[in-house]
Amino acid sequence: MSDLQARMLLNQVKELKRYRKKKIKIFKQFVSSVVNPKIEVFKKYHFEKDFIYRFILIFINKSHRDKSKKLLNRNKICAQIPIIKFELLHNYLKLEKKNYPNSNKIVQTTLSIPFHNNLTPKEIKYIKYYLKKI
Repeated sequence: MSDLQARMLLNQVKELKRYRKKKIKIFKQFVSSVVNPKIEVFKKYHFEKDFIYRFILIFINKSHRDKSKKLLNRNKICAQIPIIKFELLHNYLKLEKKNYPNSNKIVQTTLSIPFHNNLTPKEIKYIKYYLKKI
């Protein structure tokens, strides 16, 4: 590794703490905006160790998830299904789907919303507004 590469890496490592703090702050704001008791937020993170890459909503069923996705996307919030059925390993391996009910449920009930360090305060406020509406 050259001196230049080492210096660039060191700068990135220094920024990680700031990025982590910002992500945690956004995460907490989004969590407090999910007011529908039929929607869960995936929260099994260790904030001291984990770097949160996604904000995942867990719905009671596929139709509620799909309806919420349409609402968010219609309002220019890029909501995505984080795992698609064909991506599941047991599908690739042609294993019995009935042996993997949790995987199949996750595919049908989860939704990921924008969650990155470049979100502006205005965008965060906008997303929070629509989280309260779903």
